[in-house]
Amino acid sequence: MSTLKALIAVKADLASSIAIRYACQLAELTGLRLQTLYVVKPDQQGHTHTPGTGWVRETWEDAMVLKGRDSIAQLIQAEKITCPGLGNPKMVAGKRDMEILHELQVSDYDLFTEGILHAFEPANFLKKVHSRLYRNLPCPVLMVKNLVGLEKGILALGEDSDMQSCVSVFLKLFEGVEVDLDILCCRFQDTGGAAGRGPSSRSEAGLRAAEKMLSEKGCSPRASRVVQGVSDSLDRSLRDYGLVLSSLSRENIEKSPIVDLLSRTPSPVLIGWH
Repeated sequence: MSTLKALIAVKADLASSIAIRYACQLAELTGLRLQTLYVVKPDQQGHTHTPGTGWVRETWEDAMVLKGRDSIAQLIQAEKITCPGLGNPKMVAGKRDMEILHELQVSDYDLFTEGILHAFEPANFLKKVHSRLYRNLPCPVLMVKNLVGLEKGILALGEDSDMQSCVSVFLKLFEGVEVDLDILCCRFQDTGGAAGRGPSSRSEAGLRAAEKMLSEKGCSPRASRVVQGVSDSLDRSLRDYGLVLSSLSRENIEKSPIVDLLSRTPSPVLIGWH
């Protein structure tokens, strides 16, 4: 049984329900242990400032959590029907991103998960990836956009992506698990087609390196290929997969075309950081 554990940040909404159900599929497949977290925002109850310190603050926080408990308890109880191993949620009061980051840092999770419903406008996804929370995550993040099956996964990488980091994230979760895996290396063009023609030796070398790392762990990919184009056309290459895995550099998120590609796919996205 896996000793890995994931934190799922939830709200009383459809996105959280989908995230929980998808994470439960992942847990059933890999043995991943799940913990949900609900953060009650002060302004949700008409408060703008945290009152006092010591027992005054603790009493206020307890009251805030109690007010948000019913709606989240109903959500978790409904999901337990299909995911019996789902435990009771942790509930805290405070600023959502700060409390999530604190929980991830003090409890040593292997994966952070939250729901973000897919839309044809990628702005919400990009806002998340560029946020302070995501830039400081101490572990990979799973962004669940749709509830789909986990039969097929794909490593989606740019020529500048860290192949080893992405493969390592996959192996940590799925080594020894039966999942069909493909590898896609993207040569991104600008609107003028500046990337050149045909697969580069760099792209092919990256694919071979990833194939070797996976094969050495008994996870040989089903297929691998290089594609070329712009992100709003390459996203069609990712649509038939139950999970898209990639790797991002924290320092170069704004300049990475792979981010725009990931924002456009309707599939759940698992991002490792380097």
